[in-house]
Amino acid sequence: MSSGKQSFSSPGNMAKWGLVIILIFVGVYLVRLFFVSNLGTGDTCVEHSDCRGKICTYDGGRKASYCTKKCARDDDCPESWKCLQLPLMPAGDYACLRP
Repeated sequence: MSSGKQSFSSPGNMAKWGLVIILIFVGVYLVRLFFVSNLGTGDTCVEHSDCRGKICTYDGGRKASYCTKKCARDDDCPESWKCLQLPLMPAGDYACLRP
């Protein structure tokens, strides 16, 4: 005689829990991607999503990548940095670059 309850390990419940776990991971990833970029201008980065300004650029002279941000003029950048167009950015887009 069945009590009408499904056990946690039944195929239907396992699929539901699997979907819930996937949705949680996707949600955490999206929040991190769009709202919780921790690295500021000048911080070492690996990819664009690491940076608040969403730009991680490689400095060949220092052999390291760092976060930067879009700008319209030098005054938008940290002291002594320049507002220049990066080779891979769309025309008209400029970013702050280290001296």
